[in-house]
Amino acid sequence: MELLKPAQDLRADGAEAAARGMPVVLLFSLPDCGFCLVVRRNYLLPLERDLPLARRPVVREVQLVDTAPLRGFDGVTTSGKALAARYRARFAPTVVLVDASGALLAAPIVGGDTTGLYGGYLDNALAEAVGRLASHAGGKRQGERP
Repeated sequence: MELLKPAQDLRADGAEAAARGMPVVLLFSLPDCGFCLVVRRNYLLPLERDLPLARRPVVREVQLVDTAPLRGFDGVTTSGKALAARYRARFAPTVVLVDASGALLAAPIVGGDTTGLYGGYLDNALAEAVGRLASHAGGKRQGERP
């Protein structure tokens, strides 16, 4: 089974995403969560695998209840559990799209794909996030020419 890269250094992940003008996508999950597996396999792994690098968000997975230390967007040590509390992620899966500083760029996507509409929800959230990043960068993504 393919896995998403776990969140370990969100400051570095944010810098990588910012260099491309893309968001950081965080999947808050739980072990043995069937809905998490579907979201990971069918929607988030393809973002990492199939999109050209310039259009690829940085995708990381965070365990909702994990207390192991990781570096936050501000460089301060935090944990998956603390991040989940910050983003009010109480259910698995929850997908959050943020900028390089960890600020929300779109409403979180809570729950799994029970109706076959998840791809649309994710596409809309990505478009909103990229649009907000572009408006903050003067109307164009990093690296784009006028």
